Amino acid sequence: MGDTPAAAAVAPRVIGASASSPTYLGVPAADTRTLTTRVADLIRGAIVSGALPAGQALRQEELAARFGISRIPLREALRQLEVEGLILSAPYRGAVVAPLSAAEIREITALRLNLERVALELAVPRLTDTVLDALAGSADELGRNPDFARQVQLHEDFFLRLYGAAEAPLLLSVVRLVLGRGLRYLPPQAGDGDGGLAPLVAALRDRNASAAWALLAARLEADRDDALRRLS
Repeated sequence: MGDTPAAAAVAPRVIGASASSPTYLGVPAADTRTLTTRVADLIRGAIVSGALPAGQALRQEELAARFGISRIPLREALRQLEVEGLILSAPYRGAVVAPLSAAEIREITALRLNLERVALELAVPRLTDTVLDALAGSADELGRNPDFARQVQLHEDFFLRLYGAAEAPLLLSVVRLVLGRGLRYLPPQAGDGDGGLAPLVAALRDRNASAAWALLAARLEADRDDALRRLS
């Protein structure tokens, strides 16, 4: 029997060489917490990239067979993704990928505009040359890499690295949740060589928080407007 669409959209299982000490997805079978995280990461990536589209049913037996794992870590992974708002539990259907909505993108953008202004103001004075070089590298790859799933990962990595410099772990955890929720709405990059982030990186190198925020706010609003157009 061939793979179902839900099963085929996620990575195949990876099994260790030793049957007495198996690994799944590169994680020892006994390490259920890490295994749950890896499964959640893979399903999240498939949702964000669109490989698992809105409304797609996520049947546990199919996903468990694909990963070659028990349903315990899978159930925990699905529960984690439900908390993040990426999946919904529907009566008689089990878990499904959450729908996209104009109301959600507006709310996400409003939250990002408020949270990230604070995070940016805290981060800018603490940015090191090492962090700035890493941001520039991510921006460069974001503009050059044609793979949308990789673009999404680079986008998230860029902003979490930037806000990580704020040394405000509670704020960062909230930003991470809101940012992750909005990744599904990102437009593919046009291949402009810097992901459109070069001016932001330049303002950050100058430690010019107000200029950096003006650029970032404009980008967030433009991404919102683009997502609303694509949803209409």
